Amino acid sequence: MTLAESIADDLTDGVTDELVSSARALVPMLRANAERAERERRLPEANLNALRAAGLLRLSLPRRHGGYELGVRSFLQVCAELGRGCGSTAWVATLMNTNLYTASAFPDRARAEIFDGNPDAVLSGVILGSGVSIERVDDGYLVSGQWGFATGCLHADWAVLGRTPEKTGDSHAALLVPMQDLRVRDTWNVVGMAGTGSNTLVAEQVFVPEHRAVVLSRSSTDEVFSSAADPCGWQDQAVRRAVLVLGIAAPLLGLARHAYELVTDSLNNGRRIAYSEYRDARNSARIQLALGRAAHLIDSSWMHALRSADDLDRAESTRSSLDEFIQMRIRTDTGVVARECRAAVEILLDVNGAGSFSCDNPLQRVWRDLEVASRHGIINPLMADEGMGRLVAGVAPQSAGSGQR
Repeated sequence: MTLAESIADDLTDGVTDELVSSARALVPMLRANAERAERERRLPEANLNALRAAGLLRLSLPRRHGGYELGVRSFLQVCAELGRGCGSTAWVATLMNTNLYTASAFPDRARAEIFDGNPDAVLSGVILGSGVSIERVDDGYLVSGQWGFATGCLHADWAVLGRTPEKTGDSHAALLVPMQDLRVRDTWNVVGMAGTGSNTLVAEQVFVPEHRAVVLSRSSTDEVFSSAADPCGWQDQAVRRAVLVLGIAAPLLGLARHAYELVTDSLNNGRRIAYSEYRDARNSARIQLALGRAAHLIDSSWMHALRSADDLDRAESTRSSLDEFIQMRIRTDTGVVARECRAAVEILLDVNGAGSFSCDNPLQRVWRDLEVASRHGIINPLMADEGMGRLVAGVAPQSAGSGQR
């Protein structure tokens, strides 16, 4: 049994078997289209259509709107399987689904506008904007600003846009805007995850009716979407915030597994070690040790991800909140996933050698995708470690602009 098979067997349960199988069935097509996605800097329509047909754009949609409303453990499993096929596709599918978690916080009227008659509606979302202004007018708001890194915006029907406090008196707000009211600025030119098409959204005096705006507290930019009067799906703010953080670990887990499969397949096909006496690289103790270390790192990353997923599923099933330590541990667990997946792939590249970086070798794309995706700002292992250190040391979080060091 391969590492990937053992992980899949451990995760699979009766509820998610069909969705995991559907995701797994797409892997060959996703791998075949990965170079095209990177070259065109967007997902091929065939990929998006396949995700939609398999129901994989409704993983996080509340059941009342025709979705699966998956728990976090199951969600990670399905999206990681997509990551074995194409990092960009897995990333887009993951964020499209986590945006559905976010949409569950809006009032029922807003959700009906999105999903009634279209349970496969696609949402892009960006919390941090620049130059954002929100002017109160009759029955709503006039909104202007720019939101970069808008994954999935080239395929989206709606966008969830955030405004974080920039000066005293500002509120933290989330706004739901039809894509037809926004302009997409082509800014996504990157060396990894190029196929996500994460361009910049521009709003110029866009009217947003009151029921499509959720105004939040004026505390910190760490706040997330407040519950609507009639929420559905994930209701606790701390749980929803943690789901957004942990969710994007799924593509990283899938990418690491893909790298492991590529290297072990090469070894099993009789690859030798150049400039050595080993005609079969598998006979080298150093290669064996390296493979064992890489396998352990991937397994460890799954253990951390699943621990946090179970914390979140438990909190949601009991309708309880997360204490401060668990919230911070989920952040650090996600950082561990990023670090250990990267470390595993670095070892696998050493095993596979310089041929890994040939442009026609998919391993180099997996490596680049992982290097970029694992450094997303919401993961940021450095800040997660600092936050955990402050918590256990009893040091208050530093306020923005405090000037204290």
